[in-house]
Amino acid sequence: MSSTIKRLIAVVIVLGLIGGFGIRIGHPQSGLSTALGSASSSVVIYKATNKLSVGSKYFGANDVKDLSPFLGEVTEVGKDYYTVKNGKFLERVTKKQTRGKMLVVIPFFGYPLNLVGL
Repeated sequence: MSSTIKRLIAVVIVLGLIGGFGIRIGHPQSGLSTALGSASSSVVIYKATNKLSVGSKYFGANDVKDLSPFLGEVTEVGKDYYTVKNGKFLERVTKKQTRGKMLVVIPFFGYPLNLVGL
């Protein structure tokens, strides 16, 4: 077996293991930004969960399709909702709209995804 095929198999195995632990990659359309750019120019690595606490970084949907998914910070936890600060204002989202807790933002990787419409 060639080394390229072995590397490809290793990458697929690692990605499968990471996915098994609930680690996902997402591309936000709006929300909190960093000093290196806007949310839409970034890629986010997040842990899939809908159990967040105040201060957690939120990654998930809202009611505006063009601005969803977005990044925010949880400011209030209700029975079936979160109040999230998205960088401009507070908005209330349901726990069903939550994709997960943001772990890492990778700036600039979102530009190619914007070009192809993702």
